[in-house]
Amino acid sequence: MRFTLKSNKGYLNQVQLENITPFALPKGEKRTNFKIDAEASVRYGNKTLLVAFERINRILAYDFSSFNFNGLPTAFPTPKSMKSLPRTGGIEAMTELCDGRIIAISEHGLYGEDARRGWILRNGKWSDFGYQPSDGYNPTGAALLPDCRIVVLERRFQLLSFSWRMAVLSPAKIQPGAIAHGEPLGTFTDPPLADNFEAIAVRRSSTGETLIYAMSDDNFSFLQQTLLLVFALKQKPQGPATRQ
Repeated sequence: MRFTLKSNKGYLNQVQLENITPFALPKGEKRTNFKIDAEASVRYGNKTLLVAFERINRILAYDFSSFNFNGLPTAFPTPKSMKSLPRTGGIEAMTELCDGRIIAISEHGLYGEDARRGWILRNGKWSDFGYQPSDGYNPTGAALLPDCRIVVLERRFQLLSFSWRMAVLSPAKIQPGAIAHGEPLGTFTDPPLADNFEAIAVRRSSTGETLIYAMSDDNFSFLQQTLLLVFALKQKPQGPATRQ
């Protein structure tokens, strides 16, 4: 899905959909609904987009350049421990770190007693780590901040209602075998801003502000909404972003 955002005096006031197309599947696969439940994506190098799917817990690699998909995807090698993920609790959050590592965090896969199972991809090899969400919440998205920290989106469903929060995670805490904890950034528990939030992205504005975009999924339900919210971080970045 590709769309244009317009703002007025710093406030997002228009979203214009330009294009929306279905995901292609690997050669020879028949399209069914349970095969196309995409939950997270991340750039891998200059020409590849990795997309994580649940129901069939896997990662597909797409040739991706200039915001266009080219050809059919191929299966991307995944860690053996990913096979143990619940059918609807697979990878929900993926992002690249400033040092070139890629992290992937599952929604319901357990690492230890109550941390969520995650993985670190470096130099083509996966290693396990854990992410500890807030009590009752599950990670559903992640994005890189300009100062190289990670903002993690977490969601909770309770008694027919949603709440969600953001947490900031230091990359130094993401190590093989460790359990990483984030620092709370904001929590939303009341309508109309509390819904099924599952996507998050970050960019710098023309004035240097760090903008965080969060998006909800209505699941084709009249009880839910598709919302796109934008936030500006008040604090200044902790240092210049350094990507390797």
